[in-house]
Amino acid sequence: MTQQIKLTAIFVERIYTKTKQPKLVSSTKTEHKQVFFGKSKSDCKKQAKENFRTGVEWLHEWN
Repeated sequence: MTQQIKLTAIFVERIYTKTKQPKLVSSTKTEHKQVFFGKSKSDCKKQAKENFRTGVEWLHEWN
């Protein structure tokens, strides 16, 4: 049996200033999570990128 890697993607809400050079004001983890399974870390990251729309920011936790 092959070992599967688990990626838990946690959505992050980030607020930036509205200036010519935006600066991060706050970063907050949300309660929204999504789990991906794969044979390697790159496989899990690929699945996550395919499922998330452009501009979504997330943190990842490996198990």
